[in-house]
Amino acid sequence: MTLRDYPTDPIKTLINSGATSNFISPSLVEQLKIPKTLLENPQVVRMLDGTISQTGCIWHQVQLVVLANGHSHIIPFLVCPIGNTPAILGMTWLTTESPLIDWQQGLVTFPEQVQIASKEEADPDPLVDLPPQYHEFAKVFGEEEFKVLPPHREYDISIDLVPDAKLSPGPIYSMMDAESKALKQHIDEELATGKI
Repeated sequence: MTLRDYPTDPIKTLINSGATSNFISPSLVEQLKIPKTLLENPQVVRMLDGTISQTGCIWHQVQLVVLANGHSHIIPFLVCPIGNTPAILGMTWLTTESPLIDWQQGLVTFPEQVQIASKEEADPDPLVDLPPQYHEFAKVFGEEEFKVLPPHREYDISIDLVPDAKLSPGPIYSMMDAESKALKQHIDEELATGKI
């Protein structure tokens, strides 16, 4: 990993999905004179077999700005003796950054940052981009036509319900809050326009 604020060669870093946090060697922190902050709650390190590390509690952390693929990432590291490895990126980093790892080439890349498009303003003159031969049909796509049911015609069909019929129970689908709100809004709009 390459550090933005410290002139040094890239630091050899272990990516470890078995590590719950990110760790950095105290010797590297001292060598680069990285300022440490005291943890409010000291952390205990448990080894893979469940035993507590002989190093005792972790009392300090550092915040580093790491450069990767043209992006900067602020990453917190717990200061802890970790053997010969200068730094370990654990699950806190993996879940935050969701990197793409090419195991064959040994490359770590990051998906392009995507921004959700904001709601667009309605075009004041929708006919500008419409070919002239379709201008006569433009009202069909307008909001006012959409809110009105078409007139009844001879080929309409009716659905005859059986009186006192028992409906078979259907499955219950769970929805996220946003989906529930969108469904409620849609039903309210359909009721208001008389479509249902």
